[in-house]
Amino acid sequence: MSTYQMYKYTNYLYGGDVVITKEMAKAARALAGVTVEQLTENTPVNPNTLRSFESGRTKTLSATNQDALTKALGALGVDFIPENGGGAGVRLRNRASGDGDEVTK
Repeated sequence: MSTYQMYKYTNYLYGGDVVITKEMAKAARALAGVTVEQLTENTPVNPNTLRSFESGRTKTLSATNQDALTKALGALGVDFIPENGGGAGVRLRNRASGDGDEVTK
């Protein structure tokens, strides 16, 4: 079983169904406004691993790395949207910004 298949199976068992693509990873980081170093600082993910993935040199992330990045980005307000016929993607969670403006979905 490949890493990708194992991740899909593990996510299926736990109710998730999003596999992060390189485009989703870059978009999620941009939405969160963080660098590779900032995002990976408190995770087990090596910054070079994320850079390699985002550039396309590495095709997949391990289930552990994907889970760590999903959690870290989720803590920054980024939601991953599963494939639902309209395509998988990312969005910034609707939240108050502190100055009266709201970030919308």
